[in-house]
Order: sequence, then C-alpha cells, then structure tokens
Amino acid sequence: VLWCGADNISTDGIYHGKYMYEDLTPERMAAVTMENYDPHFRGLVDQAAGPILVSAANFGTGSSREQAAQCLKYAGIKCVIASSFSATFIRNALNNGLLVLE
Repeated sequence: VLWCGADNISTDGIYHGKYMYEDLTPERMAAVTMENYDPHFRGLVDQAAGPILVSAANFGTGSSREQAAQCLKYAGIKCVIASSFSATFIRNALNNGLLVLE
C-alpha cells in the first residue's frame, strides 16, 4: 500500500503538465508518475508488490488530462482508493481500466 495522505492531489501532481504535449511511451509515463507530488514515488512503486495507492479527499482534481489515470496504470498501480475523487478522474480511470474505489 502506498499512502498519499494529502487532500486535493491534482492531475498535475499525478502527471506533470510539462509532459502534456510530449508523445511519451507507457514506460516513460510510468517513470514520471507522481513526480510533481513525490520525486521518489516511482521507487516506492517498484518496491511494492501489487501496489495499491490510498489517498485522501478529492483525488484527481484539476484538469481533465487522461494521462493522469494512464500513467498510474502504466506504473503498475492496481487500484486507487480515496475518500473521494474528481468525477472526471473517475471517468478517465474507468476508460483506461484503472480500478478506483471510494
């Protein structure tokens, strides 16, 4: 389990806006996942077996960037559990096969 205890983790915290107009491979997207929130996040994911991300309220707030859900999936996150999500993030997660639970 990977704990991200802050409320309002935005799509920019999940997938930095500086990558929005670059055509990144799934491997590169995985490598930059959450770097704007925690630069060591990728290393934590690599150490976890079947990582599940647990967060607080309003996870995925902000822009509607689909890459936020994609990069979590490509990083190997099996599920995101939060007390609440942005409605747009939920839709993007479901569209990309990333399980989200409130």
